[in-house]
Amino acid sequence: MGSEQPTRRDRSDRRIWLICVLTAALVITGICWSIHVSQIRQSLKRMHNDLRHQFTEMETKYRSVNETKAQICELLTSRREQTCSRDWVTNKDRCYYVSTFETSFPRAMQECSNRDSRLLEINSRDESSFVLRSLDPQDLDYWLGQCANGNDAYGLLYKVTSGRTSCSECKSSGGSDYCLHNNYHFICEKSAPCCPDIPAKIQVFCQQPG
Repeated sequence: MGSEQPTRRDRSDRRIWLICVLTAALVITGICWSIHVSQIRQSLKRMHNDLRHQFTEMETKYRSVNETKAQICELLTSRREQTCSRDWVTNKDRCYYVSTFETSFPRAMQECSNRDSRLLEINSRDESSFVLRSLDPQDLDYWLGQCANGNDAYGLLYKVTSGRTSCSECKSSGGSDYCLHNNYHFICEKSAPCCPDIPAKIQVFCQQPG
């Protein structure tokens, strides 16, 4: 009897010790897990703040890019309007000059050349309509280089009468040379490049939605 009692007590002590060890392990594991979860939360919070900060920066940059785009496109438009001087009228990518004085055909050609242009060559009805709207007064004759009907004869007259136009080669009883030295108004034309100093990529950029 005496030898069995210590054995039972020892077993009981070992159970208590084991329970204590397991309890301590569970507590330590819980504490460690709690610390780990807290670290994860803090890490996620930092990531969230970083992403939020990055998003704010990107939003600011996007707004700045759109503002810059608007400024560039506004400049592009204004510069396009300025490619033709005040004495010229602009239609799409062309500039037109309507003389305020009369001169001979050779002199009209020279006047256009002096303005880095040439006598108007009408290539379509739309162009003819635009030119007609730009003439004031309209009931006059103008020297041209070519008409929409394909006539490219030397010394063409663009006759405007009561809002209607016609093209005819300058002829008279005095001979063509004599007619070419008659004095009429004239119309010059030249290209109106859209801001040649601005890259084409930016011009395309302006045509894209914001």
